[in-house]
Amino acid sequence: DNRYKDIAVKTMNAFGNQINRSGSGYTMMLHAIDYDFGPSYEVIIVGKKSDSKTHKILETVYNSKNLSKVIILIDPDDAEGIRKMIPFSDFYLDVKSKEPQAYICKNYTCDLPTSDLNKIELQLEEDYTK
Repeated sequence: DNRYKDIAVKTMNAFGNQINRSGSGYTMMLHAIDYDFGPSYEVIIVGKKSDSKTHKILETVYNSKNLSKVIILIDPDDAEGIRKMIPFSDFYLDVKSKEPQAYICKNYTCDLPTSDLNKIELQLEEDYTK
């Protein structure tokens, strides 16, 4: 919903002078600015909350050097709430893999799903290692 992006940009602009004078007092705002300038990622993880492999994927994503990411966890056994909030999540629920899968997306384009922790880490840090 672009209304939220517009509100965020107006908020960042409103605090521009304060951020320039005392950036260390506005770390979360600086993080939002970094996210807005990009690159930013959307990470969709499809797996059961109770599965230890899902936890390992989440841990890998959370521990990534890349801070500019939005993470969505879709548990196939408990997906009704997600379906209401994120209608496109049905696409990811149709995947028949028994393994938890991560989709690393940038600019609304996703890489192939993977459960390989090294691949996940590399995909998230691709733009941070250059």
